[in-house]
Amino acid sequence: MKKEKSPEFKNAIIYDAYASKYLVYKTAIQRLISYFEKYHSTNPEIIIDLACGTGISLGEILEKFPNTKIIALDKSPEMIEIAKAKFSKKNDVLFINSSIETMNNKGISNVDAIFCNAAFWYFDKEKALSKNNKILKENGI
Repeated sequence: MKKEKSPEFKNAIIYDAYASKYLVYKTAIQRLISYFEKYHSTNPEIIIDLACGTGISLGEILEKFPNTKIIALDKSPEMIEIAKAKFSKKNDVLFINSSIETMNNKGISNVDAIFCNAAFWYFDKEKALSKNNKILKENGI
């Protein structure tokens, strides 16, 4: 017998279908890519997506910077499950079910760019910015 998916998982599917149609997600990630290309002479080694959701922004990053390691955080296990399914063949994406405030950042440092696409209002800004500053490399974005 097949296990019924949770209401949270069903909501994540609806979110994915709905949010992927909105230009705001694409525009924000294109700005990050453009900024990085303008101010940095090399491609980023590590980028963190603070609220990856279902992975809407990850595809564009991986397309533009195929050799970049992505750390994709989200506190929703359902969102992570969908994102993992989309990018299961990508060895350079590490999915972590956590928020930035509670993430164990042991072994994570010298991050080139940290971004959050339309979800920063979820975070405790002081804690999130403090954690970001600890792992972001000098001149990181």
